[in-house]
Order: sequence, then structure tokens, then C-alpha cells
Amino acid sequence: MRTTVTIDDVLLEQAKRRATSAGATLSSYLKDALRQRLATLPTPASRTVELITMSGGRPRPGVDLPSCHDLLEAMDLEDLNW
Repeated sequence: MRTTVTIDDVLLEQAKRRATSAGATLSSYLKDALRQRLATLPTPASRTVELITMSGGRPRPGVDLPSCHDLLEAMDLEDLNW
């Protein structure tokens, strides 16, 4: 895949020199360098999300759960202590 990245001029020149001295193309040199760097990074830990549930089990009469409008209206009424 082709993409465009911004690389500091000095860094690019260093990479070109090292690629040439290794007998590699700049593209293959950069791909290898990126693979090596990514291999050394720790795998990000997955986040655990706690879902908060409410007792009661059913919505108020007249509240259609898939309806954002009904849910927002019910939440507004709760704020008003309905």
C-alpha cells in the first residue's frame, strides 16, 4: 500500500544512507525498521468496562427503548423527579 508520511530531513537522509549501505531500498529498510519497532512495543492491555445496571427490569410504560426520543424524554422527566 502506498501512503505519505512526513519525515524529518535529517532522519530521512540517515535512513537513505543506512538503506544504501545495507543494500536495501529505502522502502524495504523503513518497513523492516517499523516492524522491528512495533515488535518491541508492549501489547496494549484491553480495557475492562463495567456496565451499570438498574433494578426494576422494565422501562417505564410508554418508553420505547430503541427510540432515542423516548429515552431522552424519559431522562428529562427523571431530572424533574417525575
